[in-house]
Amino acid sequence: MRVNFFVIFPRAEMPELPREVERALLELPGVHDAAVFGVPDEARGESLVACLEASGGVTREQTLVHLRKSLAPYKLPRRVIILPDLPRTERGKVDGEAVRQALLHDGE
Repeated sequence: MRVNFFVIFPRAEMPELPREVERALLELPGVHDAAVFGVPDEARGESLVACLEASGGVTREQTLVHLRKSLAPYKLPRRVIILPDLPRTERGKVDGEAVRQALLHDGE
């Protein structure tokens, strides 16, 4: 599986920055950090997966309800994975390879 920081949606015909989705996720109470990635999708080319660092009982359903208020439907992540902590590099940035492994172990 390849993990991208830029996602190309055939419908939008332009690169879409996952940061827009991350910003919307960070507005949700209980979400401390978020990483949104593009993953291969047979039907769509690529689709978004959101990995959240959250506490306080944040759920997938609650997350999607929140995102639907501010994002177009094609920008909604197809999968939401909630973790107690996002893996990080020594510099404190989200470790994309470790997130990729989490995605693989989550049923991809």
